[in-house]
Amino acid sequence: MDAGMLSLCWGAMASLYHFHKIPKHLTMNKQFGVYEHAVTPHPLLQAVPDQVGIPVSRHTTWKYEDFEGKDDIEILLASPETGPGLVWDHKLRHAHMINHFEYDLDTLGGEYWRDVKAGTPTGEKIHVPYNYFPGDNPQHAPLHTWKAPGQNFYSNWVQLLLRGGDGRARGR
Repeated sequence: MDAGMLSLCWGAMASLYHFHKIPKHLTMNKQFGVYEHAVTPHPLLQAVPDQVGIPVSRHTTWKYEDFEGKDDIEILLASPETGPGLVWDHKLRHAHMINHFEYDLDTLGGEYWRDVKAGTPTGEKIHVPYNYFPGDNPQHAPLHTWKAPGQNFYSNWVQLLLRGGDGRARGR
């Protein structure tokens, strides 16, 4: 049996395409901020709230219609604004996450201030990361609302490595 895999960000885009031919799609605007995601019950998401805000910073996305008829994979985290965020492969025990539970408190803020300073090649306005700064005011310190759910997610992943995909301990 495959030992499992967790792919993140661009790696998730590439691996989901490699294994299932799910393409990435360019978005009209950068998806940037902390977006609410609906959680599908699964051992990877044990102790993660039913709705959870997760940092997103990308110009590409997956589309729901690309998952139709793909019975071996399931969308476990999804946002109305940014689309699927976490996909589980039942057969291979692979998790593909394009969003960023691993971000530190200041990661989105650092990216925002870097872009404000540098500008964009087209001269378009740099938007404040959605739902990151309280009141969308960059003068307010952000809250690390995704920290505990992210720790649960990664802890659950390690538990899935130690136990079979069905949650049973290996070798016992």
